[in-house]
Amino acid sequence: MNEDKKNELKRLLNEMRNELYGELDKRLTVIESQLDSISEEIEKESDHTNNAIPKADVEEIKGDVVTMVYDDVEDFIVDEITEKLEEHISTEQAKSRKRIIEEIRNARSTLRIKSLVWGIAVVSGGWLTWYGAWGIIGTAPLLQEPRVALFVGLALLASTGALHRKLVG
Repeated sequence: MNEDKKNELKRLLNEMRNELYGELDKRLTVIESQLDSISEEIEKESDHTNNAIPKADVEEIKGDVVTMVYDDVEDFIVDEITEKLEEHISTEQAKSRKRIIEEIRNARSTLRIKSLVWGIAVVSGGWLTWYGAWGIIGTAPLLQEPRVALFVGLALLASTGALHRKLVG
């Protein structure tokens, strides 16, 4: 992973962290105010409350409320992080897919041009080699006489066994 991608991912995580902590602070503030108002009401009506709900039960209820809130906040944080990461990953996949397709298109056009140039070079090389060979053969004084050239060619083929293979198979 290159440095730009790492920095982008760090920035994304910092943004998510700030959003989530902001949401957590809002929820905790609301819960604290609700708990404070419940505590105030309990203190105002302490006679009824003390008779109706024992103090241990009140602490247990507070603990249950805090646990539910933490579970709710944890679920919220996990959902938000999952959603943001899925969005980031799908965006990166789309960018990568687009870049790969563009590279394939560029490679195809480059390959076509290279193939054409290579083909022209091969045909030109063969043609120039053939032309040069005939030019060299034409300058040899012994081979300028057609009968001598025929005899030398047959002697070469016979000595290599190629004539035998051509005639007999």
